[in-house]
Amino acid sequence: MSGTRTRTTTYAHAFEDAARIPPAERAALLGGKGAGLVRMTEAGLPVPPGFVLSTAAGLAFLENGEPPPGLRAEVRAQMDRLARRLGRVFGGGPSPLLVSVRSGAAVSMPGMMDTLLNIGLVPAAAAALDARTGDSGYARRSARALAEAHAGLGLGPVSGDPYEQLFTAIDAVFSSWRTERATEYRRLHGLPDEGGTAVTVQAMVLGDLPGPGVSGTGVLFTRDPVTGEPGAVGEFLPDGQGSGLVDGTRTPGPLADLAARAPGVHADLLRHAAALEAMYADMCDIEFTVEDGTLWLLQVRPGKRTDAAAARIALDLVAEGTIDRAEAVRRAGDRTGAVASAAPGTDLGPVLCTGLPASPGIATGRVVFDADAALDMADSGETAVLVREFTEPSDIHGMAAAGAILTATGGRMSHAAVVARELGVPCVCGAAALAFEAGTVRIGGRPLAAGDVVTVDGTGGRVHGPAAAAVTTTPARTAYQERLAEWAGA
Repeated sequence: MSGTRTRTTTYAHAFEDAARIPPAERAALLGGKGAGLVRMTEAGLPVPPGFVLSTAAGLAFLENGEPPPGLRAEVRAQMDRLARRLGRVFGGGPSPLLVSVRSGAAVSMPGMMDTLLNIGLVPAAAAALDARTGDSGYARRSARALAEAHAGLGLGPVSGDPYEQLFTAIDAVFSSWRTERATEYRRLHGLPDEGGTAVTVQAMVLGDLPGPGVSGTGVLFTRDPVTGEPGAVGEFLPDGQGSGLVDGTRTPGPLADLAARAPGVHADLLRHAAALEAMYADMCDIEFTVEDGTLWLLQVRPGKRTDAAAARIALDLVAEGTIDRAEAVRRAGDRTGAVASAAPGTDLGPVLCTGLPASPGIATGRVVFDADAALDMADSGETAVLVREFTEPSDIHGMAAAGAILTATGGRMSHAAVVARELGVPCVCGAAALAFEAGTVRIGGRPLAAGDVVTVDGTGGRVHGPAAAAVTTTPARTAYQERLAEWAGA
């Protein structure tokens, strides 16, 4: 007796359906991003609906160079379901459905893999979107951003077919697991190369939506990722999408800006943030978007933090009764790295500019303007200060080699800041007096050239010119780190 073998593997998991997957298995199957979205959906928090393509699909794609059998049919079925649920049309009007396509490894790799937004923006959808917003240029600007993203990833022209757009985006995100920047990030952090990435496909919410209500995007940490101090900190970028905030091409304002513009939304955000920290029993990093006065949560994960912050957060959670001493030592017992600081009264040199204190510590070195030059200088035994308008994921090797980082744009939650804190490299972001114009760089109105000596104070958010005498620093650990070290040695 013969028969046909039926494929039983399911690659696509709607957020609400994935709640059936045991929590301990979710990150490995759905990636950290997908697991967080499922958890927030379970909790009834405001999450735009969507689905996750599993890491198994990603690994099969990498192995064979093409989607595994049945994957695209599952994607179409999930998109039909998503469109029906929202009462929208993928690739048409009158209410167009646009989706984002994002990566999600089991262990967070911020900024290292690809993201594509506004998928489904074909001419029919663009006309409907302009009618919805009342802005005849909105869809054109969004389509230009999609075309620029395509070009930046080497994907060629954007297809006029919405599903071809979607399949191209999914394939690109799966493939980004093997990019040089992702591979280098895993090497730097001792992560395995075998895991692959999941892909999250999610209904777009528009932080740049024109209209009477407040729109924007932001990032919130439930505790300070630099110091560990309790209390929410974060940034809000009005009239923008998350890419502008995370990649550092725009400099956001503080969360207080959201409170001033939309106090009710801000209060809801803080309430959800407190619920998520209680759920995770840890400091959380939350990405959110506000569309025309409505709050949406797009990501939650345990937040990246400095060693000093890790120690304080662990001890505070013990004092609050959230975790015990053994768990505090497990989480942060090895986070004893000292931060370079100058003795009181030390002459650091004249202040050239100020910015946002993104990653603590002080370093003096010679200016370089690209990541390869930072690596070359480090190889020659000198300290490099990597100066960029904004950093890109492909700069990861130079950021790791640099003694300090300085950027003209971006906030404390940007790619440059998050990666610098992970690497323990002093960083100042959003230095408005740092100008890149017509092939020249100026700082505080004066020229800045490769090889110039500067001191970056990532703790104070200042950049200094040459001092009269060599700047000497001493490593220092916080009282929280000292106490945790005592616990670890007990």
